[in-house]
Amino acid sequence: MKRRLFPPLLLSIFMLFSCQPEHSEEQQASLPNIILLIGDDQGYPYFGFMGADYVKTPNMDELAANGTLFTDGYVSDNHCRPSLQTLLTSMLPIDYYKQSEKIFQQKVDEENIPEEELAAFKREFDRQAMALPAFETLPNILAEKG
Repeated sequence: MKRRLFPPLLLSIFMLFSCQPEHSEEQQASLPNIILLIGDDQGYPYFGFMGADYVKTPNMDELAANGTLFTDGYVSDNHCRPSLQTLLTSMLPIDYYKQSEKIFQQKVDEENIPEEELAAFKREFDRQAMALPAFETLPNILAEKG
């Protein structure tokens, strides 16, 4: 039976290796290799390697068998967006939202948003994560390091 690679995993690996700037051999030897796999709505019982017999996860099972397996986890929030924001910025959701509110208020002041448009602007600001570019993020830090 021919095994097919998990497409997002393959895409992630391709992106990691295709976006590297040139470094000297010494610099390359000192930089760690990082592969970050992010899934949504995947708890410990949803993988074959954790004992699930109702779902087949051969690629994840292989990664677990040939790597380091962490069986306990922590999330900063029980919702997707705040947890992902924590991964990106290393800030707890409450700290992220405090900073985000300051950025929102600065944008309102700069763009002179009328009072009657504030609610709609706030929804769009949050929906599009407009504050995120103002934060130092893990992808940017990794890009700077090559």
